[in-house]
Amino acid sequence: MKCRSGFPYSPVRRRLRHRIPCSMRGRKYDMLKLEKKDTKLTVLLNKNQLDDSTHVGKLIRNTFSVENLIQEIVENNTGIDYLMVSHAGELFKREILRQVQKGYAVNVLGLGTLYLAPGGAVKGGDNPSVTDIPGFAARFTPSAEAQEAASSVQAELLVKNDTAPLVSSIMNLNTGKSDGVLTAGKGVRLTGSRLKTGGTGSGIF
Repeated sequence: MKCRSGFPYSPVRRRLRHRIPCSMRGRKYDMLKLEKKDTKLTVLLNKNQLDDSTHVGKLIRNTFSVENLIQEIVENNTGIDYLMVSHAGELFKREILRQVQKGYAVNVLGLGTLYLAPGGAVKGGDNPSVTDIPGFAARFTPSAEAQEAASSVQAELLVKNDTAPLVSSIMNLNTGKSDGVLTAGKGVRLTGSRLKTGGTGSGIF
């Protein structure tokens, strides 16, 4: 089959032909293999070390894939074709990224603005040049509509995290190794979480 304007023709019927994007030719879509897990919105609580009366909350993230999104669209909208929605989404993505690479800030389907920002501090003293810019990074600002949708969400489960100290590694600063061998009189680096110092000779280095 030959593509015309990016689409191959499959001779299903003479009067009605199903048009499939070239980029999707040969790809299989088994709707039964798309897994959607019904998960509870769970918030993990960590004790605030600066205020014993409060906790710091972290949302346990559950990712909804692009395939799942398309599946929902197809199931909830009669007559919508999975392949065409997938192809349209791919076209949106390509064009959005193309405009971002031109330096534009792009409104992403009303969900927010995708834009570029310097990747770090610009050095060069009093006379910096463009070569001193440490590259660029993508940034995203949610729209008011997205913020409103998020504000209406309610957590279904709270999980309190263990607050016991945890040492994940001990490094010998003299050798730079974490093999359990320490050098007398030399420094040691402890890596972990919820660690505290105590005693007369303790410190943070």
